[in-house]
Amino acid sequence: MRNLPHPKARFPWLLAGLCPLVLLAAEPLYQVPGSVSAQRFRLDYPTISGGVVVLDFALDAEGAPRDLRARHGDGPFRAVVTSSLLRGWRFALPEEAPVDTRVAAVFLFRQPQLLAVKTPTYDLAPLFQGPETPPQVRHILEPQHPARVNTDGVAVLAVRVSETGSLTGATPLFGSGEFTAAASQALTQWEFDPARQEGEAVAGGLLVIVYFPQPSL
Repeated sequence: MRNLPHPKARFPWLLAGLCPLVLLAAEPLYQVPGSVSAQRFRLDYPTISGGVVVLDFALDAEGAPRDLRARHGDGPFRAVVTSSLLRGWRFALPEEAPVDTRVAAVFLFRQPQLLAVKTPTYDLAPLFQGPETPPQVRHILEPQHPARVNTDGVAVLAVRVSETGSLTGATPLFGSGEFTAAASQALTQWEFDPARQEGEAVAGGLLVIVYFPQPSL
C-alpha cells in the first residue's frame, strides 16, 4: 500500500489550527444613492447654451457631499456646481456601503432655447482612470423640455449600467413627473462605458442630474 503524507504535511495551515480563509468580494468604491433630499433651486443662466459637469464626492455622516472632485466642467457651470448648487442636498447610500464610498454624478444643464435647430449632444472622453471607476458617460443627448410646461425644473435619477455598458435602469429620485420622464427618455440615447472593479468590467451606477431652465424662444 502506498504511504500517503500526513494531512498536516499536505495542508500546513492545520499545524496552526487555522481554517482556510474565505475571500469575500470587495464592495465597489463608487455606488449610487438610493434616495436624495434635494433643495429646489433656480439658476440664472450665465450663457445662452447648455453644458455638462462631471464630478464625484464622498458623503459625511449626515449624507452631505464632501471632498468634491470635478472631472469635467463646461464654462461657468463647473463653478456653480462645486461652489453652491449641492449645498443643502442630502444623499442616502445602502447600509452595507463602506465608509469610503464615493458617488459619481453627471450634471446636464439644458440650453434655454425651446426651439433649437438641432438637439445638442455632448461627447466625453473617459474621465476616471485606474482599476476602480464608475460607469462613464461617452455620449449625451439633451432631453426635450416637457411640452406645455413653461417653468424650469430639475430631474435627479439613479442610473444603472450593465457590465457591457448598456443602460439597465433609471430611477427618479427627485423632480416632478414631467421632467423626470423627459430626462429618462433622453437617457435611452446616451452611451456609457461600464464601471470597473479591480480592472474588470462590472455593473454599476451613477447619478444624473438634469436642469431644465425656463424655456425661451
